[in-house]
Order: sequence, then C-alpha cells, then structure tokens
Amino acid sequence: MINRRKEFFNVTLNEIQEAAQSFSNHEIEFVKTAVAQEYYETQAMKKQEQMKERGASEEAEGATNLPSFADAI
Repeated sequence: MINRRKEFFNVTLNEIQEAAQSFSNHEIEFVKTAVAQEYYETQAMKKQEQMKERGASEEAEGATNLPSFADAI
C-alpha cells in the first residue's frame, strides 16, 4: 500500500511541540485542532488492505462513510 499524500507517525502532539520548541528560543504557538480527513482516508485504506490480505470479498463497512470535515478552520 502506498500513501501518496502524507505519512503519519505514532507520536503525540506534546512530543512534537517539545521537539519544535527545543529548536527555537522564540515562543511557539500550537493550535491542536486539526482537520484529519486524510488520516481517516489512510485508516480506511489500511483496513481495506487488511481485508484483502484475509481474502475478504466484501467492502470494508464504513470505509466510504468518512467523517466530513471543513477544508479550513
């Protein structure tokens, strides 16, 4: 499976914030509200891939019913 959009890593936002602040002496403001549409699409792709590996022929339930998010906050 190829994710052509972005890669997602299993780190917390606090870990990212701490790492970013360690690179700068300036105050950094983090906004922790995010649009996660691509994340949910990737999760659906992973679920479909797992079902293919198991030999399931039916579509992944809910894979096309992704939450709808605004394009911008």
